[in-house]
Amino acid sequence: MAGVRPSTQLRLQALEAAGRVAPHPSQWAATQYRAPITGADGSGDRTYRVLRLDALTQNLFALLNQNVVRPLGLDMAGQTLIVVPKMTAMGFARSFYVLNSDSSLPSGTNTCDHLLVY
Repeated sequence: MAGVRPSTQLRLQALEAAGRVAPHPSQWAATQYRAPITGADGSGDRTYRVLRLDALTQNLFALLNQNVVRPLGLDMAGQTLIVVPKMTAMGFARSFYVLNSDSSLPSGTNTCDHLLVY
């Protein structure tokens, strides 16, 4: 487990406020929910599909496979999956951002390392 960069948290909240975060897994693959997110200095932007969930009660790998991988004809082995708790000034906001990327996306990635703080 690792923390996420503060800039990543702010970017995800801005995307949500702009209606650019999928509100349901069935919408996760839609183009409108893809967004560039800047990582560590010099790493550039990478494109992620962004979903918000209120709870982590479902198998995220199964959700990814069912709602993104199979519909888009992708390979599950090439996917990266990142779970980011939504935080506000008051603390944990009782929801999660789930990010997915792969090399099929423009500026996509098979890793999440540049978004994390170790």
